[in-house]
Amino acid sequence: QAQGAPLASPADLFSLGSVIYEMAGGTPAFPGDSLLGVLQAVAHERPTPLTQIVAGLPDAFNGLVASLHARDPQRRCESAQVAAALERLLEASPAPGSSRFAPAIAVSAAGLLATLLAIGVQAG
Repeated sequence: QAQGAPLASPADLFSLGSVIYEMAGGTPAFPGDSLLGVLQAVAHERPTPLTQIVAGLPDAFNGLVASLHARDPQRRCESAQVAAALERLLEASPAPGSSRFAPAIAVSAAGLLATLLAIGVQAG
């Protein structure tokens, strides 16, 4: 999208990855001083792995976000894969409230649901 490609659901998933990244890492995945700077970062840079920003973050969570930021839209997770990965992360979390990452994962799951509804995907 930053390079002028048509909008499609992979762009929504990339955006979801950016929202999750900032929620978990406390910093934008693609920082910039201006809109042009952000667009250049999106087109040419890779985000710092979340595991380098947040100590103890599950590798699976980092991998999920990294897959959402794949440059090639065909290499990004599909919506169902993202939902399944978030579900596994939630199930693997310790008791509710005992993991500092559980809220980010739960909000990520809610964000995915909103994205799916926005693009018209129905659960089957």
